[in-house]
Amino acid sequence: MKKLLVLTVALLLVFSGAVMADVDPIDYSGVFAGDSFVFNDSGYFSEGGLYENYSDHKDDDGIITLTKTSSDYVNLSGIENQDGTYNPDNDYDQRVQVTLDIEAYIPCFLEMRLTGNRGMTSVISYTDDKAAVAEPSEYLIVFDNEVGGFLNEDWESLGHGQFAQVNPGYDLDKVYIGACDYFGVEVISNAKYKYEVESDALTHSSVADTELYMDMETSLDGGTNWGWFVRFNDPTIKPIAERNAGSKLEAVHRFRVPYNMNTTTGAYTGDITFRAYTI
Repeated sequence: MKKLLVLTVALLLVFSGAVMADVDPIDYSGVFAGDSFVFNDSGYFSEGGLYENYSDHKDDDGIITLTKTSSDYVNLSGIENQDGTYNPDNDYDQRVQVTLDIEAYIPCFLEMRLTGNRGMTSVISYTDDKAAVAEPSEYLIVFDNEVGGFLNEDWESLGHGQFAQVNPGYDLDKVYIGACDYFGVEVISNAKYKYEVESDALTHSSVADTELYMDMETSLDGGTNWGWFVRFNDPTIKPIAERNAGSKLEAVHRFRVPYNMNTTTGAYTGDITFRAYTI
């Protein structure tokens, strides 16, 4: 009985119009001569059918960017402001058999989320030729004596305030101004990927040829250990980590700029890019 079932299924596959072209009844005198098998799929695409939502998402562009600002998206809250029964290898005396190649294509998914300074931005790419790029203006990295305050060489706070009486560094004394927050980055993909950070020195808003370097350190274990130190005093791309498909990356970054007698007072501006890409 099992052989008969296998034979029936195999023949249905061979002569089904859904798989290959019809066979002329004149050239074929088997039981299945005549009309080819026709599968009625009308109920599948109607309301309540398995494929009623088949047309959903066909006009998607493969990119999502989302930015939110809230007190929820802050990392340093203390800082203010911020079955197999048939074996085809058996030696059957009689058999019919069809073997088809199978291919499956799984689209690439890549997501990154950045949080900090009371803001959150999420970017998602749903296929390998789509770049989800966001440039939120609702929040930013700020270095200010009233917010991040002052730090020593070991990234320890020296205090903060509008009129904080903290002297700038001189000679070997190392004093810095810390960023307004620590910034957390999460990345996940179903492909192997790399994560990196790119930035440059900040430039003075009114004094030509005057720059301000920025230091960054990274933790990949929630702030227990820090490394990947980089000083952005010229255009630099800092590789941080590489992960296999399905492995989530969680990185925390902290930043500082120098406060010393060689640092010209005034406002400085620049930008920084957090980037993940599949490899």
